[in-house]
Amino acid sequence: MKFWRLNTLLFFILICFTCQVFAQLTVTNEITGIQDPALKNAYTRLKVHQKMTKGQVTKQELEKYYEEGPTEIKKAIAPYGYFKATINASLSHKGDAWIIHYHVNPGHQLKITELHINIEGNGKYDKPLQKYLQHLPLNIGDNFNTDTYKKVESNLLELAQKRAYLKANFTKNKIVINLKRYTCAILMTLDTGPKFFFGPVTFSKTPLDEKFLRRYLTFKYGSPYSYNQLLTMQQNLSGGGYFESVSVVPQMDKTVNTYVPTQVNLKMNKKKEYLFGIGYGTNTGLRGTFGYNMRWVNRYGHKFYLDLTLSGIEQNLAAQYAIPGKDPAHEKYIITGAIYKQLPKHGDALTKSVGVGYVRNYIKWQRTLLLNYEIEKYRFQRHVSYEHSRILMPSILFTRTMAKDPIKVENGSKFTILIRGASQHLASTVSFLQGDLQYKQIFTLAENNRFVLRGDLGYTTVHIRDRLPLSKNFYTGGIDTIRGFSYKGIGPGRYLAIASAEYQRRIKGNWYGAIFYDIGNAMDHVNEPLNRGTGIGVVWQSPVGALRVYIATALSDKDKPLRLEFSLGPDL
Repeated sequence: MKFWRLNTLLFFILICFTCQVFAQLTVTNEITGIQDPALKNAYTRLKVHQKMTKGQVTKQELEKYYEEGPTEIKKAIAPYGYFKATINASLSHKGDAWIIHYHVNPGHQLKITELHINIEGNGKYDKPLQKYLQHLPLNIGDNFNTDTYKKVESNLLELAQKRAYLKANFTKNKIVINLKRYTCAILMTLDTGPKFFFGPVTFSKTPLDEKFLRRYLTFKYGSPYSYNQLLTMQQNLSGGGYFESVSVVPQMDKTVNTYVPTQVNLKMNKKKEYLFGIGYGTNTGLRGTFGYNMRWVNRYGHKFYLDLTLSGIEQNLAAQYAIPGKDPAHEKYIITGAIYKQLPKHGDALTKSVGVGYVRNYIKWQRTLLLNYEIEKYRFQRHVSYEHSRILMPSILFTRTMAKDPIKVENGSKFTILIRGASQHLASTVSFLQGDLQYKQIFTLAENNRFVLRGDLGYTTVHIRDRLPLSKNFYTGGIDTIRGFSYKGIGPGRYLAIASAEYQRRIKGNWYGAIFYDIGNAMDHVNEPLNRGTGIGVVWQSPVGALRVYIATALSDKDKPLRLEFSLGPDL
């Protein structure tokens, strides 16, 4: 009994030892004689066939791979026109590391000898389809390549569907290869079927007027049917802020004489939204915010928004009433009102403002036209008496934001141009013209290196300098301008010039180390010296924006102590 147990134990030890020895074998494939894309496909097919997820194989598996490898390579390179390849395989090793080397002589590459691609049906004479046929990437005499063939196949079908031939299909689609004669014939016939058109559009019941909803339509009844148009309409409705969900459903089963009806299902958002926030930043100190958003005021889609911000530097109360335009996805009219108090390092101001405006969104730009009437009580020194101003101020603002995700930007930019002014001859106590140009660029190199560049140029021409109210003067200083100086600690001035460069290096995950250099000034004379700040910091790309923490020093003012500055917000 004991002898049997001993033999059994020795048997299992032997089996485990043998498996361990086999498991130590590693194999690598080497292929020469061919180039990409055939080479890449050959490596991929060998890997799939061998299932070498970790590169460890048994001796029997190694022998099998060595014998079957040439057949797998021939299959891999055939789609690229190599049907007469010869392959020599050799096996070598260094210890337990084995190398299977395949030298491929691909032979003569098969060429296209016949090409017949035709269009039938209602789209036979469709100009874009015919134009595509005239510029095919397939021609008689070209090397055969299944990737190119499949590309033509998918592009032709996709173009037909875009041209509203929704039931387009291939009645003939084949490749005929004669290896004896070494010929290749491509035969393809696309039957477009009938052309389809937009039929009636039905909206689910909502509190909003149906005539208002129909202003979101990107097509007219009877226009050629297009899935892209439906997608654009869905995106426009979703971006309006009225709906929690938007579903646009083409009702193909209810098509009448090629006119396709569309059902739009809408689920409303909550009518009212309340926003509360509390935070702390080196720009503003302790701050609290309250927002009230009425997503729709009436059946015509009007909106109302109220925002209150309280901090040690600024207190703002602003309201906006928005009226959608004829194209509600891209334009609106606004009525604004605001009371805001500013407390920069030098002076303070209380401003009351009412205004009207027009906002228009283009593909990449937003243009805002405003006309504000402002009454301001201000002073530039705390110990002097207040001055009073009244201005009727037209302005135009252009904004362009280029980024896939403005919260976390790998590569993107933001560009703004603001021009505004007033005249003593038009209900104002001062005449001035002011322009401000801002630019911010973020780009990433080799995944781990981010660069942030900023620039800001401002210019003011004013008839009587002392009458320019505080809110229309330039200030700078703080985490978003010149670090090392307090928020709006530099100024006031008629001119503004800021430049900043920051390098961020990924430490781990979404954490970056940063080093920066800022230079600029808010000044009354362009020859005044520029302020400079530099320092180091840490940036964390959080789900709600970048948390930035810096230790900054004012190079141009050695008496200023080091400043700890931080903020949380989107990159652009």
